[in-house]
Amino acid sequence: EAHESIKHINSPEIWKNMAIMSIKTKRLDVAEICIANMKFARGAKALREVKKDGADFEARLATVAIQLNMIDIAEEMLKNAKRYDLLNELYQNMNQWSKAVELTEQNDKINLKSTYYKAAHNYELQKDYEMAIEFYEKSDTNMEEVPRMLFEAGYYDRLEEYVLQKEEKGLYIFLAKFKESKWEIDEAQRYYQK
Repeated sequence: EAHESIKHINSPEIWKNMAIMSIKTKRLDVAEICIANMKFARGAKALREVKKDGADFEARLATVAIQLNMIDIAEEMLKNAKRYDLLNELYQNMNQWSKAVELTEQNDKINLKSTYYKAAHNYELQKDYEMAIEFYEKSDTNMEEVPRMLFEAGYYDRLEEYVLQKEEKGLYIFLAKFKESKWEIDEAQRYYQK
């Protein structure tokens, strides 16, 4: 009877409020109906993907809560479900890198290196190169990523300083090739020898 009586509601706002209430009461089946009637394509797609992945009840509920911008409730649900991987992803999407890193270091070690890498990339985009270097080193991708980043940013002096500080064969080769491309042959030869 309840389902029949709400079938005729056309207001997306009412459906949204009912979806929020269904999340709070942990009625995922009702939330699915509400999202469908809201014509909320992004939320429906997220829910389908989570179902397809075989996620547990709390994770599906948290996904719907995120789509409805109920972040605090979703965060609590993911913590209760011990779905630290999804919570880590939530923090990353919210640009809360310190929380993501802390959570991963404590509870989600399998995603530790990838979280470090994504944090480093984020710091690089923000032009905070020193933090980016720190996290590229933690992710064990510093041999490729740090020279690339410093070279692309045009920080050649900092690049040379970094290479001399680390004393790694691969970094010496990178710097030698760079010096050679600038026709600084004596410098290039010195780094090739190192």
